[in-house]
Amino acid sequence: MGKGYKTECYPFWNLEDIKKMIDGFTEKKQWHWRLAFMTGLLLGRRVSDTLDLKWSDLFEKNGRKRSHLEIVEYKTEKATYVLIPALFWKEVELYIKEKKVDPSEN
Repeated sequence: MGKGYKTECYPFWNLEDIKKMIDGFTEKKQWHWRLAFMTGLLLGRRVSDTLDLKWSDLFEKNGRKRSHLEIVEYKTEKATYVLIPALFWKEVELYIKEKKVDPSEN
């Protein structure tokens, strides 16, 4: 789907549903989907913007964590700055540990 298409969104209505999603990804060891879900949740971004993120968007070349993201929104083409919360970094660290990924190599 590209720009100009209408998509329907079904939001989560309570914390119990969000917890079920997180627990489901964790139990199935679906670390990629857990990180994608938590990224959208914690950064408040659309799925298209979340899935477009790269390690270089999160880390400086020297490996330092960025304090914010600059995202050009896919749907609106607006540039926005998003502060990265500490809880997001915990999710990134969990993903790195479980998947044995080195962001500087990817």
